Amino acid sequence: MKQEPSGYELSLARIAPVRRWDDRDRALHSNSPIVDRSTAAFREAYYAEDSRRARRAHEEFDARSWEFVIDPAIDEWARAWVVGAPAALQLRQSTFPDWADLLGFRTPDFEIESALEALINRAAASGLVRSPHPGVLATAYSSRHPYTELTDGVGYGFYPADTEELIVHGSAAVRYEDFDSRPEHGPGAVVAAIRLVMDTFQQPRPGHMQPGRFWQPPG
Repeated sequence: MKQEPSGYELSLARIAPVRRWDDRDRALHSNSPIVDRSTAAFREAYYAEDSRRARRAHEEFDARSWEFVIDPAIDEWARAWVVGAPAALQLRQSTFPDWADLLGFRTPDFEIESALEALINRAAASGLVRSPHPGVLATAYSSRHPYTELTDGVGYGFYPADTEELIVHGSAAVRYEDFDSRPEHGPGAVVAAIRLVMDTFQQPRPGHMQPGRFWQPPG
């Protein structure tokens, strides 16, 4: 097997990045009067804070390099643990019940987002997926069909550990249709699914954490 990789391993925790801001704002304003969020003054302050965060996020993004790496040993890694019935199956929503135990789910009715998160988390813990800085990889946004307006994909973001503004977004969402139409089987299906997500980080773009439900204007 491969040598232990250098660099920082990604960890996947959907809630942690959002709670970083929400917990801080809750603590700051726990004894403050309730603010009327429907007023023009609040909206003006909100959008000013949102713009400040966006500017700061772009500055931090431009000041760093963003190279996300998949180790070449990922194919060997997948072959080592994708065994049993899943080894001969495609990884699609229709086959999720057959993959549930292997992916660590107690029930077979999990979503595509959960399957992708389980795979990325497992690859990151083994050092097969690495980021240029310490941080968290998590779902960050969704895409909608242009005509039906139904959610048709999930986008991922990298939340650096040392900033509260910046989210590094993948270039595009992973469309559910693309996930469900891949031809690979077994270990190859696992690697292909991970690449669906990580390939979006070949051309990352800056995003930012918007003010949350506990945010209040200063003063």
